Amino acid sequence: MPRNLNQHAFLYSGANMLDLGVLPGGAYSSAWGINAGGVVVGAATPAGTSATHAFLYSSGTMTDLGTLGGAMSTAMGINDSGQVTGDAQTVSGSFHPFVYAGGLNARPRNSWRFERFWDGNQRQWADSGIR
Repeated sequence: MPRNLNQHAFLYSGANMLDLGVLPGGAYSSAWGINAGGVVVGAATPAGTSATHAFLYSSGTMTDLGTLGGAMSTAMGINDSGQVTGDAQTVSGSFHPFVYAGGLNARPRNSWRFERFWDGNQRQWADSGIR
């Protein structure tokens, strides 16, 4: 849940600060990651809720990446290939890590239980913990 519902994510480059705005109808956004191409990811409130959704900001447009069926999600990192990492709530209310690539949300298919993906590059992912 965002602390300040009127906060906006921004991109600082050189001496310029660019307000990235919010999702349509929302009031809050927070940036968490950026890749070498200047694509920014984070979390923002969509219209009618204070629960955040993961977003991707590129070329002046903020795109809602959705959830895994629950109310909330957060994008925490993006690599130079455009793969986004983060965590999202499922219908049951639990949170699971995701990798967003080409419009698909996916969880790792192995016996490890990742808590969330913080960031990644082209070959590996950083995580906050494994259960």
